Amino acid sequence: MEFYGIFIFVICSVPFAAVLINGQTANECGGYAADVMFLLDTSSSIEIDDFRKQLQFTQDVVKIFDIGRERTKVGVALFSDTVFPQFDLNAYNSKGHIVDRIGKIGYRGGRTNTAEALSFLRTKVFTQDQARKGVPRIAIVLTDGLSNYPDATVRESKELHLNGITVFVIGIGSQTDTDELKAIASNPDSEYAFHVNNFDALYSIKKTLAIKTCTVKFIEPVIQQDILDTDKFFPGRLPCTISIVYGADVGSASTRTTRQIMSFFTLLNDQLQDDLYKVRSAQVINNCPAPRRYVPTPRKGKNYATLLLNMRQASPASLPAIKNPGKAMSILLVDTSIADLASSSKEVLRARFKRIDTFVVVVGTEASRGVLERLLRIRGHTASFGHHVFAVDNYDKLEAAISPLSGYIKKLKCS
Repeated sequence: MEFYGIFIFVICSVPFAAVLINGQTANECGGYAADVMFLLDTSSSIEIDDFRKQLQFTQDVVKIFDIGRERTKVGVALFSDTVFPQFDLNAYNSKGHIVDRIGKIGYRGGRTNTAEALSFLRTKVFTQDQARKGVPRIAIVLTDGLSNYPDATVRESKELHLNGITVFVIGIGSQTDTDELKAIASNPDSEYAFHVNNFDALYSIKKTLAIKTCTVKFIEPVIQQDILDTDKFFPGRLPCTISIVYGADVGSASTRTTRQIMSFFTLLNDQLQDDLYKVRSAQVINNCPAPRRYVPTPRKGKNYATLLLNMRQASPASLPAIKNPGKAMSILLVDTSIADLASSSKEVLRARFKRIDTFVVVVGTEASRGVLERLLRIRGHTASFGHHVFAVDNYDKLEAAISPLSGYIKKLKCS
């Protein structure tokens, strides 16, 4: 049995003032060993001055690493239409030489073939003769836009993750795609995906990135035989990965109710996982003001569109087996009428487009059958509606929804 726990709390917060991760400060990466490859975007959408800022950022991050033959090794490659290797992991063992060499890298121009760049990492960089055994394999990818081949980029990202390569990705500017950045990043993407508004803002994340890099552990590559061995015990069946995002609006909830909600999510997760089911889960707890995209609707009830948007964006994009990609779903807790029904319904459709199935657990009687039909766009008299809506009288009876909901989820095909 394997459990993947990813807890993503979307709450109102303020930026932290100091970088302190696992007890380390930004000047401490001493003694850490890793193989780190930088992939820098050199496409034509990047101006030369901004490209130089990208190089300066890379130099600044490298300066925090403890460079050495038995410690951290660094390589750099550029990508646009194709990949332009600059130096590999074994080229330099001196921090000064690496920083100096980065400063001499020239601009190229071209399109954004991120897929080929990710393939290069897997097939040319982190190979048996290049990367060290038992040492963390880390890629740091910087890009300013959507890749030219998004589907191929997602496929190559999955291959990287399967091969035990930890990927940090930094999106720069307004032309990046959030879903693609999350697909490229290792899980949880809240830890491994960054976004800054422009190249000048790169300096604001350099210390955080460096220290997070210095806490990465070695990941064993996933070997297909490990998956196939399960067939000895369960003929004809492979482990099923279920990717779930739980969502609730607790802005007006009491402490007791909030605890009941969190307990429900945990117990449902426990009920789902066994020898044939591997559960990846996230919890989105929304008590923030609505972003500009969704202005709160001044009607009775709660506005759920923002919560559904955050749930969709938090859905794990990378699954642990290509032949068994798993089933993605969202489980929304509704305890009032839905004030922004049209916007919420659109978010359910957007999730469905991403192959994320939305289930609703209704607490109380304020959300009518008609409202839930419009939310899910499923007719109330159909079996499908009964399989997607689970009702309880109050929060004290919330756990009564666990058995029927988990029972139905386990009947779904992993595809």
